Amino acid sequence: MAMINPFKKKEQKEEKAVLAEKKEPEKTKPQEKRTVLLPGSDSILLHPHATEKAGLLSDMGQYVFQVGVHSTKHQVKSAVEHLYNIHVEKVHIVKTPPRMGRDRKSGRRKFMERWEKKAIVSLRKGEKLELLAR
Repeated sequence: MAMINPFKKKEQKEEKAVLAEKKEPEKTKPQEKRTVLLPGSDSILLHPHATEKAGLLSDMGQYVFQVGVHSTKHQVKSAVEHLYNIHVEKVHIVKTPPRMGRDRKSGRRKFMERWEKKAIVSLRKGEKLELLAR
């Protein structure tokens, strides 16, 4: 028959406390001020939206991006500034409602497409952005 030690838990707690005291605090470097993107920031900016209207807007310093459905103006602004190293003046968000998709063979309405969200980003005067069409 094995001996049971009723003081075992107390001994383990004391050992953990002694180990915690022995640890020295780590020296931390002062962090640089930078934009921190949310986890999964790749779902904020999906891709540049390349249409005729987007091309006309780019001449006026406004660029159109396809963005994630749950992304906000602040997230889009910080993501564009972080990725392209430019200064963003304004961000406008446009949501397009879902529509019925059609089957390619029969032409029947079969499914609902998803919500889409576009962001129109205005840059400071004099700044340009070189985008490749998708």
